[in-house]
Amino acid sequence: MPRLKSVMDAARPAAPWKERERRAQREGLRHLVVSHLGDSYTGEWHADKRHGRGTQVWAQQGLVYDGEWRHGRRCGFGTLSVREAWPGGEAGLVEKGEELVRKEAGLVGKGAVQWRRIYSGEWKDGKRHGQGSEFTADCWYEGSWERGERSGWGRARYRNGGLYHGEWRHGETWGQGVMHYPAEGSSNSSSSSSSSWYEGGWQAGQRHGPGALHVPHRGVVLRGQWRQGQPRCGTWEHEEGAAGGEEEGGAAAASPGRLPFAMPTLELQNPELVLKEAMEELKLES
Repeated sequence: MPRLKSVMDAARPAAPWKERERRAQREGLRHLVVSHLGDSYTGEWHADKRHGRGTQVWAQQGLVYDGEWRHGRRCGFGTLSVREAWPGGEAGLVEKGEELVRKEAGLVGKGAVQWRRIYSGEWKDGKRHGQGSEFTADCWYEGSWERGERSGWGRARYRNGGLYHGEWRHGETWGQGVMHYPAEGSSNSSSSSSSSWYEGGWQAGQRHGPGALHVPHRGVVLRGQWRQGQPRCGTWEHEEGAAGGEEEGGAAAASPGRLPFAMPTLELQNPELVLKEAMEELKLES
């Protein structure tokens, strides 16, 4: 039979350990909370968990997150940065100009030790999720994220001058997209009209499926089927409006229907059958 609470039970104070536990619960805004590892958090709390707006610093990893939290996890909009020291120290900053240095390198803060942004955007359950921008040594990416990976539509500009915009999956180019390759001797693909570009299917970071590789400086385009980055079958065509230089064939490149280089003689006994079998094989593999 259940015991009914009496008036005396209601008036009885809570156990001392429960009161101490209640007071130890972090709630509301706290100026600074430091762990035994040296990590620190400044911001809002709820039910003894980081909740609301706050800044977390991981001392050993040299990382800092400034943004929104929910039930102890990064959730909402926030920025993740890494600590970096300017190679020239304070002298190097003064020599070139501190404000200019921070702007060029994407750094924040003052002095020789700076914070370089790694990611700025939306989070969910502690992972990058939604729309956001990532800054790495090799490329800059802006677009969609899902469970910590690039997924959906996005664009990436690479350090070598390449530019991709299209679909992503599992952190790699996957789906339909366009890749602009840097021109030879140029670090910026957008500054040269002679750079080649590919438009079509992608899978696991490689050209896969139907696509077209445009080579403007030769005035041609390769249209066909690709598998794991390599063309399996296709045709070279003259690209209308492409300009060919004298060193690339001159008038031959500007004439419709003619290629600026010699094509090998086709010696297949039944080229239509070979092409048909290759197309069927690609369909089965995809």
